[in-house]
Amino acid sequence: MSSPVFLQTDTITDLEQFYNLLLELFKDPDEKQEVDELLVWWNRQIFPTYSTAQHTPMRNSALARIRERRAHIKTTINTLDAN
Repeated sequence: MSSPVFLQTDTITDLEQFYNLLLELFKDPDEKQEVDELLVWWNRQIFPTYSTAQHTPMRNSALARIRERRAHIKTTINTLDAN
């Protein structure tokens, strides 16, 4: 049986648990090398011209804004912790 979309109500597989387990695996420092290799392989499958070179996000891109907000939050937390 196959489903065209992921649903929380799927009675065959607990997709939410599967998703969370994948996130844990990706964050596990002991799995970093294998995760990095998997991501390179995956990106090459989806984007055949994929390059592992690091790209600086454009100044107003969503990624740049997320990083800016994260840096602001860390600064705020560090300031509060110091007081």
